[in-house]
Amino acid sequence: LLDTNLGRLQVEFYKELKKNGPSRCIRSALWRFAELSPLIRPQKRRAYVVNLLPCVVKMAERHEEALQECLMTSMSNICVTLMAFASDQEIKVCFGFSV
Repeated sequence: LLDTNLGRLQVEFYKELKKNGPSRCIRSALWRFAELSPLIRPQKRRAYVVNLLPCVVKMAERHEEALQECLMTSMSNICVTLMAFASDQEIKVCFGFSV
């Protein structure tokens, strides 16, 4: 599926992250999204980072330890690829820093 449906896979994993459902589903989608994040087309990276930041904040507010560990390891892959496309203003607003 990776060769023919890469964009569709990325969107489906993002949708699962956005749902903020059961911890196990989020961990699975997050891990897979992180693995595929370097393959996101450069034209789409800005859109992903803008929409993904609020989801990351919601996940960080949850208290499941396994989810927190998965978030920690996955964000290193995601940040390398996507955070270059986020502005300082967006990050400050999203994470609640004073602007």
